[in-house]
Amino acid sequence: LLKNGRLFVWSDARGEAVVKLKQAVAGASLLHKPVPGAPLIIETDAWEVGIGAV
Repeated sequence: LLKNGRLFVWSDARGEAVVKLKQAVAGASLLHKPVPGAPLIIETDAWEVGIGAV
């Protein structure tokens, strides 16, 4: 998506996948709310066939 000339096509299937991903992340039992004033580090990674975050 960051390269010129690269075509990105959004589809209903991709939209449904994003909704399912958001629901899975929001429903994860290990998630905690950030503590105000405490350091917060968010790390992400993306590749042609996958994406990850910690």
